[in-house]
Amino acid sequence: MTGVRGSVYFSIMKAYKKAIKVFLFSSLLILLPVISSSQILKNEVTLDLVKDCADCIYDLKFTEANDLLDRLSKYYPDHPALDLIKGMIIYWQNFPLTSLSPERKSFEEQLKKSRAEQASKKQQIEADLDRYVQEIEAQKAARLELVAAIKPEVLINYDKLREAKNGLAVVITKNELCMGCNMKIPPQSYNQVITSDEIIYCPNCRRMLYIASESEQTECTGREPGRIKQTA
Repeated sequence: MTGVRGSVYFSIMKAYKKAIKVFLFSSLLILLPVISSSQILKNEVTLDLVKDCADCIYDLKFTEANDLLDRLSKYYPDHPALDLIKGMIIYWQNFPLTSLSPERKSFEEQLKKSRAEQASKKQQIEADLDRYVQEIEAQKAARLELVAAIKPEVLINYDKLREAKNGLAVVITKNELCMGCNMKIPPQSYNQVITSDEIIYCPNCRRMLYIASESEQTECTGREPGRIKQTA
């Protein structure tokens, strides 16, 4: 009889621990995307750390779980998900966590901190989104003004180039080099880009050329040597 009871008890405990593991990982999978835009879950390394942490909580290895949480914090040090996971560790380490448990306050503080950080993060994301939308609308308005001043045939050619050249229809030319195709352009064409008010095209890739500003010239100097090709 004792053996039967022991076997039943073992089976119940095994099923109970399995339920805990499923609950833990399911909770993380459901809650993390809500509070983190799924940053942690999109990173394979941090996703594995979350899984391992859930396994350690399931196996009651709370020291190891805290170590994994520390490693996770190195990737996302201010992430609200860290407080959520820490709260789960405290909860299961002191299970059953009742209103009289001394660790109850610590558990509630972790959850409050996670909620506060989530709200702050959401507010920042919404503010950034509003700013980006305003910038896009301002750029659209500026583009319409510029389009109105461009000759129709030039605009048609520009749109065709942009579609054919992966969105890059206008490129810098520097030191007789087209920065779109990395090919040398004839000196005469280069001088025309500098002096003429007409649109000059690269004879190789047919993109529209313009002279680099001082800041753009600095960026262009970072190109790898040996990338320049002579015109055939």
